[in-house]
Amino acid sequence: MSGRIAIDFGTSNTIIAIWDETIGEGQSFHFSDYGSYYQQGKERISIIPSLIHYSNDNRRWLGQQVRQRNLEKNDSTFRWVKRYISNRSPIKRKINGKQISYQNAGKDFLSTLLIFATQELTLFCHVPR
Repeated sequence: MSGRIAIDFGTSNTIIAIWDETIGEGQSFHFSDYGSYYQQGKERISIIPSLIHYSNDNRRWLGQQVRQRNLEKNDSTFRWVKRYISNRSPIKRKINGKQISYQNAGKDFLSTLLIFATQELTLFCHVPR
């Protein structure tokens, strides 16, 4: 395992992959808290819904956590973040007394996933096989 991480940040879903040097290809990486599996032919892919929710107690829920709590249409949930970022949307929402832009929501979403991905990859790479 070389330790390379790739993120495909999509409008609706995000996929995180790690490079498997032994087979020479990327493999989707599953986060049980954030994602769910999607079967495409013979391939099983872990997909994280591109959603972030800012709760009243200053916690953030990501991906599947948002769906499990039925918060997709809540005013404190950001969805279609990539679309707003690519259109350079100036829209901000006031959540818990703070103004949050789609750019900030995207940064929070991706940085959280990247932090957990690097932690998981570090553990994965140091486990004897």
